[in-house]
Amino acid sequence: MENKLTRLQIAIAKRGLDQAGIAARTGYAQSAVSRILNAKTAMTPQFMKIFCHEFNISESWLAEGKGEMSQPDIPDISSLAPEALQLWELVKKLSAKQARRLIDLADTIRSDD
Repeated sequence: MENKLTRLQIAIAKRGLDQAGIAARTGYAQSAVSRILNAKTAMTPQFMKIFCHEFNISESWLAEGKGEMSQPDIPDISSLAPEALQLWELVKKLSAKQARRLIDLADTIRSDD
């Protein structure tokens, strides 16, 4: 039976991630990520939550092996260009009104091309 660490390693392999990429996206030091991956430090609930959010992994799958690895309703953004990831991070913080304004602006920019 798989444990959390094994499932974490499976997710990393399927997403094509490396320690540096995980560290950059989660805000953890690469040395901390290494300690988790090498079972020298336990995976904290906070790390699991951030990792799952950043890489579209189901928390219940990672923690307990229940369900599917990927979240079906959340797009996998791990392969986006850096500029698109930066935009995604900004968009997540917008209010509904700000998001509508951004959509209108994007439509205007697209129609100008």
